[in-house]
Amino acid sequence: MKRFFLLLTVFAIIPSCAGTSVVDTPTIYKNYDSVIASLKKDRRNYYELRTKRVGVSGYYYIIDREGLVVFHPRAVLIGADLKGYWFISQVLESGSGCFHYKMGTISHLVFFRPINDNETLCLAIPSAEVIDFTGNCRFIEKSDAIPPEQ
Repeated sequence: MKRFFLLLTVFAIIPSCAGTSVVDTPTIYKNYDSVIASLKKDRRNYYELRTKRVGVSGYYYIIDREGLVVFHPRAVLIGADLKGYWFISQVLESGSGCFHYKMGTISHLVFFRPINDNETLCLAIPSAEVIDFTGNCRFIEKSDAIPPEQ
């Protein structure tokens, strides 16, 4: 269980390296489309995501259809098998969309869309950094957040 919370913390709390403001949902989707187009044009562009921030601390990561991390700004997570974790399960089952969850007192959003048949681009961002977040994403209850025993 400690490993789960550490991993979730790594996904949810990334130091803000670049962004300095909050963002609105149309900007999130516009940037999302731009990032996906860039990745489709040249796979090497995913390295640019390492320092790209949305809002203050939102960041992109990529998983494949098996739940393996293809790209993450924290290089230590690249190659990690996360298919047993609830947030990755949500992405793999839904294909595209968004969900939000609370960790402690902070509400987080995860937006996700396929890049191609094998990979999905995800954006994780605290909901407080999204100006017009109206709760249109599926809410994951804390009880749903516990991963299967490994």
